[in-house]
Amino acid sequence: MRSRTVTISGLIWALCAPAVSPAQATQNPPLINYSSQNQSLMSGITAISLQSRSPVGIVLGADYKRLCETRATLTIRDSNPRDALEQFARLSGYSVSDKDGVLVLLPPDLPSWESDTMDHRFELYPRQQNASMASLGVNLTAWIQMVIGHETTFAASIMSAPGVKTYTFNEMKNATISDIANRIVKLPGGGIWILRPDVPHPSSALDLEVRVFSYLDDPDQIRR
Repeated sequence: MRSRTVTISGLIWALCAPAVSPAQATQNPPLINYSSQNQSLMSGITAISLQSRSPVGIVLGADYKRLCETRATLTIRDSNPRDALEQFARLSGYSVSDKDGVLVLLPPDLPSWESDTMDHRFELYPRQQNASMASLGVNLTAWIQMVIGHETTFAASIMSAPGVKTYTFNEMKNATISDIANRIVKLPGGGIWILRPDVPHPSSALDLEVRVFSYLDDPDQIRR
């Protein structure tokens, strides 16, 4: 598959604003400053996510390599996280929505079977205790494959370093994949979720996985 290159020379400037109190500052997203030279869009998206620590979701479509293979030269100055991510999204045909406080990037070429998978609602998604963000993502993958894909068994190995933050994740009712993933990355510390294929030619829910990366525990993995 050929690599696509887009070159943009642009600046995003914020209007001058009065000083805010520390309490107000914690309620406002940080301003993003970013510059890349012929870097992949995915590199920019993850860099902005790490810089802002905003909860982010990414859905990969039919051309699931698009964000990794499209490259750009881009400069962003004093932008809020959503506007910064939209700079990258537009270069690849993606769109950015804000759902329940999570910035979700959606592809322009979502296959119907993947759209149907995302629209599925779990009547009752169970409570989990002492789980890391990564393991919560693995558990969601298991539910996708066993409930939606009708797989009879699911096995996964989860390795965590000492000191990884764990959470109690309360049950959810009538929830979609994105509803559940959004709540995961909104846990204290925040993170990124990615709905992506785990085989070269995906065609059903059995071929999807949800990977979740914690800003607290996985910054190096996010950069890679």
